[in-house]
Amino acid sequence: MSIKTGLFRWVGVLLPLLVCSACLGGSPPVRYFLLTPMAKAATPATSSGVDKPLLVVEPVEIPPYLNRPQIVTRSSENHLDLAQSELWGDNLRENISRVLLENLSALLGTDRIASPTSLPQERPALRIVTQVSQFERGADGRIVLRVRWRLVSNQTGKTLAVQQGQFVSEPVEADNYEGIATSMSGLLLQWSQEMAGEIAGYVR
Repeated sequence: MSIKTGLFRWVGVLLPLLVCSACLGGSPPVRYFLLTPMAKAATPATSSGVDKPLLVVEPVEIPPYLNRPQIVTRSSENHLDLAQSELWGDNLRENISRVLLENLSALLGTDRIASPTSLPQERPALRIVTQVSQFERGADGRIVLRVRWRLVSNQTGKTLAVQQGQFVSEPVEADNYEGIATSMSGLLLQWSQEMAGEIAGYVR
């Protein structure tokens, strides 16, 4: 048997073994998560009266380190961990913006709230400008949401209300990404409730 023939024979034996080894040691399946608005059962009836002012919710600003497909957590104050198999099922910035809009519509009981891309043929009376500076699970297991927001008159440009705040969840296990997404949704609801309480007098 020639050296060349023997080499091909060994390749024929080893290649299937390498393929099977790769299959057995392959990457874990990818899982996708979404942030969600308040439960439908808790949503009050909405009003569509055109006499009410139209409110537009601008897309939320978030730090670049958060706006990525991977779910970000912290293992220390200065160290970020990016999940390899647990990803956001939507652009995080757009997901947060959509949840805020739906929560506010439900809490205020009106459908006179829109995003800039879904505005009717009408100039909005008010704008909400929002900013998130932190929104991830920390080393202690608690999720921290730090925010700042403004309610602005679209006619005069005057700021009618401005607040900044922080919301903190109960501890969540590091590998419980379902729990992380659920807790983050809960913090968004708390933020929405605070905003709704402040702006209710301007939209009724």
